[in-house]
Amino acid sequence: MAGDQLINVVDAATPPDYARLPRSVKVVLGYVGQYGCTPHVWSTDEARRRMGAWAPIWVPPQRRMTAETGKRAAQAALHAVAQYDYPHGGPVFFDIERHGYDADPAGARAALSAFRALLAQDGRWRGIGYGPVESGARWVAKWVTVRPDSLPAGWAGQQWHGATHGGVDLSVFRPAVFHAILNHNNEDGASVLDKDDKQWLVKQLGTLQHNLGGRVDALRTGTLGHDSYPANLRDMLAKLDDIDAQLKGDGGAVINIDALATSLAGKLGPDLAGQLVAALAAKLSA
Repeated sequence: MAGDQLINVVDAATPPDYARLPRSVKVVLGYVGQYGCTPHVWSTDEARRRMGAWAPIWVPPQRRMTAETGKRAAQAALHAVAQYDYPHGGPVFFDIERHGYDADPAGARAALSAFRALLAQDGRWRGIGYGPVESGARWVAKWVTVRPDSLPAGWAGQQWHGATHGGVDLSVFRPAVFHAILNHNNEDGASVLDKDDKQWLVKQLGTLQHNLGGRVDALRTGTLGHDSYPANLRDMLAKLDDIDAQLKGDGGAVINIDALATSLAGKLGPDLAGQLVAALAAKLSA
């Protein structure tokens, strides 16, 4: 599989500074449990304020694991993940650290097998293990100096670099792993704007305001001779001012792109709003 077909994914103990993440990151992974086994359990609000898609990780106690460990983890994870409005078909990751695996390799493998089996039986989400190469996990921890451009057969992803871009670990994944997430649009939306995106959008709105303002001045002086137009254009400028104030007033908070597109369409009309959103989408995908 060519490198441009693998997607970039990060995992973080706490919500990262999204503005510092590379634009190429498609999915952010966060921890939903177990309490006491991870430094931070992401709240539902933190999961919603993600950049792009988000997926959950469950961490069991890393002492000598057994099949019962995996079963209990799966039961707890099923209850926890249900609180996050997480799309059915998405992956739920089961974290096996190196020291947890080394304490009892056979037990760790049994725990992962039990975790996956119970999630498969439930049918809502898919269990995928994270662990050392020899653990049998499909998300494999194998750190290297250069981003992998392919994955061995059977691997879903590879964590290849750690603690960068604001304290996150970097991975590459086969995109099919996140198909249900990347193609899901819930009421909160999967795509959000960070501070830089909003500054860019404000600039585009400013250009529209300037251009329309010049047109209003020309109409006001009678240059174009259409007395019915100035009021309509002045109304358009007022609506642009409203959106501009909304973007600037939100500071560094993220903005839901779907909600913004709806707002733009209502205030600017579908054609102009569509052009602006299409331009923004092209920028975000660059």
